[in-house]
Amino acid sequence: MLCHTHPGRLAASLLPATTLALLGLPAAASVYVGNPKLTVDVSPGQGLVFDSVTFDTAVPRADQCQPAALNGGQPVDLLGVDTDLPVDACAMGMETGGLVTFEGHGLAGGTFTLVLGVSDLVLPLSTPEPMWPDNTSKAVVLELADADWVTATSLGLAPGVHVTVDAQHPLYDDLVNAVEQDSDLFRDVDGDGVISGAERAAGPLN
Repeated sequence: MLCHTHPGRLAASLLPATTLALLGLPAAASVYVGNPKLTVDVSPGQGLVFDSVTFDTAVPRADQCQPAALNGGQPVDLLGVDTDLPVDACAMGMETGGLVTFEGHGLAGGTFTLVLGVSDLVLPLSTPEPMWPDNTSKAVVLELADADWVTATSLGLAPGVHVTVDAQHPLYDDLVNAVEQDSDLFRDVDGDGVISGAERAAGPLN
């Protein structure tokens, strides 16, 4: 399980990081893994702040292209271990382990936990992406869902109230669909783990 709720980086193959998510800044909960760097960022909600995101598993993955099939190839280890690089990838993203947990608080009070059964977020790319040797640098950001995908009002947040959304909650299916269907992959040109205005304007890779 990979969970991170405070700033910092660890010198390991799975490297977490945290950033802020207000007024257009990156989300309050993000992780990045591997070399090359894959940052997973959470789109902001409305009237609330994400404090952490936890994945049962956080494994970066790219699927190697086959000549006639998009996303039809074999998984490629993004860390370059036992991989003959470069290769062309037709899908990229992260294996989630099947469960993603978001925690946060409302701007006007209250706290929440979203426990979502989310499939692997390995997105087909609109154009094949050359995968690179270890001694070069490239980074991408996987942005979960769209802005305002969950709101303090829909959760019923209020001072002193904690709301848990799990498989029995009426919002569960909508929130799972928001993550699985509305997530996008952006090129992180400067490798800072943040989608800049120019990087967003360039459009998603998927």
